[in-house]
Amino acid sequence: MEEKIKMAVIYDEYNPEESLNVQAVINSNIKFADNLSDNEKIVLQYFCKGFSSKKVAEKMNLSKKTIDHYRERIYKKTNTTHIAELAIYAYQNNLL
Repeated sequence: MEEKIKMAVIYDEYNPEESLNVQAVINSNIKFADNLSDNEKIVLQYFCKGFSSKKVAEKMNLSKKTIDHYRERIYKKTNTTHIAELAIYAYQNNLL
């Protein structure tokens, strides 16, 4: 899991000035995977594998704008702000 998280951080548009609350995600026992749509789960899996929004859009035959919209909804529904947090969330919810 640690390697996937490191890889995910590399591909995220990471802003070091924002706080990365990975420990809070790890400690969280709340699991909301059922709140994600099927497409959001697919997009989440692609992001955790290091795909960019553009590459995900190509794979899913959707626009980059649609994928970016999914990303924002995923962050909101999972209460995360960075791809590393999403990777932990996906791992904890057996989405990887």
